Amino acid sequence: MPVAGGELAIFAVYLNDRAFASRISYSLAQQLRPFVGKNALYVNPTVKEISGVFPFQPGLLTVEQEGRPTFVPTPGDWVEITPGFLAGGSQVNPAGAASGWGSEGILVVGDRIDGTRPFTLVYQGVSARLEIAAAAPPAPIAVAPREAFFLPLFPEVTDLGEKLTGGDFSQARVASLLGLDPTLVGTITVVRQQEALRLVLVWVEAGIEKTTLRPDLIQALTPLLGQGMVMVWALSPTGAAFRPWDLWVSQSGRRCEFWSDSSFAELTPGFLRTQRVEAGTVVGGVVRPCVWVDPRRAFEVHYSTAAGVSFPNVATP
Repeated sequence: MPVAGGELAIFAVYLNDRAFASRISYSLAQQLRPFVGKNALYVNPTVKEISGVFPFQPGLLTVEQEGRPTFVPTPGDWVEITPGFLAGGSQVNPAGAASGWGSEGILVVGDRIDGTRPFTLVYQGVSARLEIAAAAPPAPIAVAPREAFFLPLFPEVTDLGEKLTGGDFSQARVASLLGLDPTLVGTITVVRQQEALRLVLVWVEAGIEKTTLRPDLIQALTPLLGQGMVMVWALSPTGAAFRPWDLWVSQSGRRCEFWSDSSFAELTPGFLRTQRVEAGTVVGGVVRPCVWVDPRRAFEVHYSTAAGVSFPNVATP
């Protein structure tokens, strides 16, 4: 909604066990877990155009549910995560001021609503409906949650950083530098605000062992062959913003987005939490597509709104 010449977005998350099967930070998870089972909501107002104190008033957020009185929170119903949350205080986004400012708090609703029935959050006339699963145990499902997978960490995944950040970044040249069949390699370039981000994509498939890459890296990747996984390196000649979570996969018109750490394995320390790749550095990890992606059929890997790379990747003339 518009506020003070900018736009206010309010994110609300109902705190049950499912809320933690996401890309939530460890420190935030530790603060939120005590509120599971208390009909509590994590609330995160955020703005891009305004900094410091902005006009979010927690007392104006109400909760409505048919058959129950409207719940109007008092200051005692809130738990501050961001200091000064109740007074409209905020902090700069960890990615930098260009990504905006925000604050965090927890609204403890308790028995004022029935969390197994739909309810509505209302803030200054704008509403959002939440419908949480019933408290009764759900019917068994066929697909079990995926466990995270891990690979050895490397201080650097390649010594080709200088060659990859300079000169031609075509699929053919990069495949030649890596000593790989071009069908296993793709490249994506994203230029924003005079910053150039380069992504090297390598399909972890039979033939990767013939590369000129370091043997210990190939040894770590070999058990992953045939599962549709893709190794991703991010680099930049200028320094550029990069978030692994902006990667996504498509197949047969269906889109696979990533919301859990179990979709990635890091190759360089801190890859998953990367917000920016500096000039001259290379960060890397491995992406595991959703369970419904068939690795025996063609699929595409995308980054944000950039054009995707198909695997197997057929070189263009």
